[in-house]
Amino acid sequence: MAYLTGLSALGVDQAVFTGMDGLVIEALGQGPPSAEALAAELAALARRMDPLAQALGGKVLRFTLATEDREVLAVRVGEFLLGAVV
Repeated sequence: MAYLTGLSALGVDQAVFTGMDGLVIEALGQGPPSAEALAAELAALARRMDPLAQALGGKVLRFTLATEDREVLAVRVGEFLLGAVV
């Protein structure tokens, strides 16, 4: 599978495609955190936000996390999650 290869041209430093179990299906780029850690943490965040989203009458579809140096965008489609670090 090569779903993520086109993201480099968009300025994405690192990306993971994962299931909600946090296991890596495909990864792009390197660096801290490892692809395995990034996938596991993003899936855990998405799962932990589900009760709040349900209380608000919906589902978590996307979320972002920003630090001083990097930003992470996570998009959820069904039982899959794409996380991109820029």
